[in-house]
Amino acid sequence: ITARRADWGGVDAYLRYREPWIAGTPLSAEIRIAQSVPESSWVNREGELLLIWSMPALDVSAGAGQWRGYPPSAPRQTYSYGIVGLSARPGSRVPQGWQGAEVDLEVDMGRATMSDTTEEETYASAELTGRGDLYLGWLGLGGRVVAGGVLEGEWIPGRLRRMGGAEDLRGYAERSFRAGRYAVAGPELSLGETETRFFVFSDLGAVETEEGWRWPASLGVGFRGRSGLFRVETALGFPVRQGLDAGRVYLQAVAEVL
Repeated sequence: ITARRADWGGVDAYLRYREPWIAGTPLSAEIRIAQSVPESSWVNREGELLLIWSMPALDVSAGAGQWRGYPPSAPRQTYSYGIVGLSARPGSRVPQGWQGAEVDLEVDMGRATMSDTTEEETYASAELTGRGDLYLGWLGLGGRVVAGGVLEGEWIPGRLRRMGGAEDLRGYAERSFRAGRYAVAGPELSLGETETRFFVFSDLGAVETEEGWRWPASLGVGFRGRSGLFRVETALGFPVRQGLDAGRVYLQAVAEVL
């Protein structure tokens, strides 16, 4: 469960619940409910239901979802869709953390109604996220990638990915870009003999917005580790073209209870 107040009012909220091992089988059911406020007086709401079959180091999922956008002074936007996904986690746990790869791919496709037309049209999008780490004693080489966007259909303004911040472009303000298509690579070099590690990073992006392509890039340093049930990460990043005075600090704390 996450909840965050938007700068212009309203609350961005997300709930995900998974019921594992239904009837003693590797089948799980997952529900996702979300609300976002991309702009003042604009609310989006979404619900998804998925079935997930788990295998060693691999999950396969399929389901359906409904999305509704309520922009100010415009008709409602709608999107009804099916979802398929793959989640792979090859590797093993070592004293420094997870050594290997973590890859998630999700594709959705369905029928959408945009604010400027009453006719339905086919719409499809996809997102790939991944992370890889290799530890050579106290030295760690790793990084993350996120890529995706609209595959077919007219862009739905309320569904464009809001980019910037700790999840993709560290050093940039949250929601700096509203992307229809995007790719971000974040190589890292870390130091430490356990899961408590210092690291340096760079986030390099290619982002297609409604105004055209943008090429954000940032550099930074950070620290991550564990304390009891909590996994903590903090980082300082700054956009390459804006200098050190534009730097931003991030702090994330996640409780892992299972």
